[in-house]
Amino acid sequence: MSEEFLELFHQYTARFGHTFISFDLGPEHRELAMKLMQDSLDGKRGPVRDKDLGFDDLPPDVDI
Repeated sequence: MSEEFLELFHQYTARFGHTFISFDLGPEHRELAMKLMQDSLDGKRGPVRDKDLGFDDLPPDVDI
């Protein structure tokens, strides 16, 4: 993953925690995830979920 993605991801998780699967992102998902994470940090949306990236949501009791 790019340094830019990791820096943004660290900022995002410090504020929202781990709200989506980050280890299974291809280039197209990373680009979308970066936009959504930035929108979340800017207060334009809530936390990013797996379904926002086209994945099925994890059960609420899963620890990632």
